[in-house]
Amino acid sequence: MKKSLFITLFLICITLFSQEKYKASDYSLPNNVKSYNTFIYKYDVDLGKYFVIEKHIRIFEKGLLKYDYVLDNYLGRFSQLKKLEYNDQNQLISIEEAEDFENPQYYPYQEFYYEKGKLTKISEIFGNKRVFTDFAYDGKGRILKEKKYQDDKLVLSTVDYHYTSDKNFTTKKVVFINDNSRKMVDAVYQNNLKISEEVDDPAAKISYTYQYDDKGNETLEFDGVTNLDKHYVYGKTGAVIKSKKTLYDDLEFDIVNYFEFSEITYEDGTKEGSRTFDKDFAKSFNMSVLSYDFVDDLK
Repeated sequence: MKKSLFITLFLICITLFSQEKYKASDYSLPNNVKSYNTFIYKYDVDLGKYFVIEKHIRIFEKGLLKYDYVLDNYLGRFSQLKKLEYNDQNQLISIEEAEDFENPQYYPYQEFYYEKGKLTKISEIFGNKRVFTDFAYDGKGRILKEKKYQDDKLVLSTVDYHYTSDKNFTTKKVVFINDNSRKMVDAVYQNNLKISEEVDDPAAKISYTYQYDDKGNETLEFDGVTNLDKHYVYGKTGAVIKSKKTLYDDLEFDIVNYFEFSEITYEDGTKEGSRTFDKDFAKSFNMSVLSYDFVDDLK
């Protein structure tokens, strides 16, 4: 939801591959799901209304995410379509990107390589650079180390894992910045959920703690000063169909409330949820707004 400049996001906000969602079950959806579409709304003070700032369209085939389309208006209109391919073991092997949903012309973006069923390398294209991420595992098949580097062998980041049990572990991430300085990130995971994180970079040192609900979705982020909360409404299979998220917006340098509403369509044509702004749900949070009217002009 928050969007920084592309290169800054790539160098600093490196997300663990394991957090990506490519299977219907990752969203608590059954294999007979056809699409899972989410509209994100934000309040505009000048308009005095909520407006659609992002549309996220996910299309599934046989329980696997096949097309992932995002249309947003954070920094002006932006459109991105991803097509995902899998091998016979239902492992993701490639992602291609296009900008036009109606007449897409795809180009390579990511390729995934496996050995003995384990992901060992990701190849990504960023501008005129190719970036690789290597993964190493221990004898139990648990990931031990990640290394991200450019095709000129410049190391961008490393992540080391240390386990107390299969689901409880710590990570130490080192991000190498252009001026030869480093950003250090130490995180603690319990039951595969990140419960704390310490970030130490040239700009600041910040500690975060996180809380989750019984479905494993984050409900609170606390940095020692500010609480950023999240609330969810779940559908019949446990998929999120409504949410309210309070996040720090890197563009506005302020805390912003977002509402997300999702519609699930199954292969038999039945639907659950809605992409339309739910005024009653928003009103339940007693927002300081002039109205709960909304507009959708993101086409």
